[in-house]
Amino acid sequence: MVGISPAYIDPGSSLGVLEVLIIAAVIVIVFIAALVAVIMFVVRKSRGSQQVMPGATLGFCSSCGNPLQERASFCSKCGAAVNPTQGQKK
Repeated sequence: MVGISPAYIDPGSSLGVLEVLIIAAVIVIVFIAALVAVIMFVVRKSRGSQQVMPGATLGFCSSCGNPLQERASFCSKCGAAVNPTQGQKK
């Protein structure tokens, strides 16, 4: 096994242990920050497509045209049963 003799190492050009640790810490911090940013973006993107404001109308009653509230089983105006496929906006 060939080793490096201390005579071949220029003490002025090599990084010390402290400098190497600082560089490694900065790289790790940047990587973690980028990872957190990506995770936050994905979570917000997935939640944004599923969120419905409470009390938001999801469609109209096929009998009377009254706006239907979220998770309504019956129309609040005429009492007609809400069809699960009914939710198309007029």
